[in-house]
Amino acid sequence: MGVGLGLGVACCRGLGQYALVALLSGLTRCLLVLLLAGVWVWVVWVGWL
Repeated sequence: MGVGLGLGVACCRGLGQYALVALLSGLTRCLLVLLLAGVWVWVVWVGWL
């Protein structure tokens, strides 16, 4: 019983860490895309002016 519980807790903790890393990498990628899009729009805007 105790071993199964420990295994479950370890599994949940591992999944939680994986989810956190996935979330952070996803947010980082999203921010990078937004940053690149913003720079591109700014360059086009300045190019038109």
